[in-house]
Amino acid sequence: MINKTISGISKLQITMGTVFLIVFFVVVSLQVIFRYVGISAMWTEEIAQYSFIWSAFMGGSAMVDHKQHFAFTSIKDRMKGKGKYFYDIAISLVMLIFVSVMAVIGWIPVMQFWSHRWIGIPLLKMGFVWLCIPITGITCSVYLIRHICFDVIALRKGEDTK
Repeated sequence: MINKTISGISKLQITMGTVFLIVFFVVVSLQVIFRYVGISAMWTEEIAQYSFIWSAFMGGSAMVDHKQHFAFTSIKDRMKGKGKYFYDIAISLVMLIFVSVMAVIGWIPVMQFWSHRWIGIPLLKMGFVWLCIPITGITCSVYLIRHICFDVIALRKGEDTK
């Protein structure tokens, strides 16, 4: 049940990252067309920037779930047996410290800019832009804790290879 929920969150983040990336490409294309035609559309720049930021944070978080994140693969490739599990646990713990801080500290700009409005689209609040930071920190923490648990279980079972 928990694994299914976590996998669902990861799929949702991949979907969100993809949607935001598509929005980015569409808006940048519109921006080029508008500039060529001579139309001033200030909102396109903000949407392009913020959709790209959300795409990067959502995609990056999902990659942590798929273990396609920061790692020294040349070191891991040289390891044998249980050493690979210890290596993965060590990397996951270092990353967990970073993303935990990111989750906590990420709320500061969300709260600070919550009432500020976008320049190009005053209906939207800047707090939503910054919300991707604590969301990424929280979801990465969940993914990493799950990876650590799986690796510890595998070590206890005495599995040699990975």
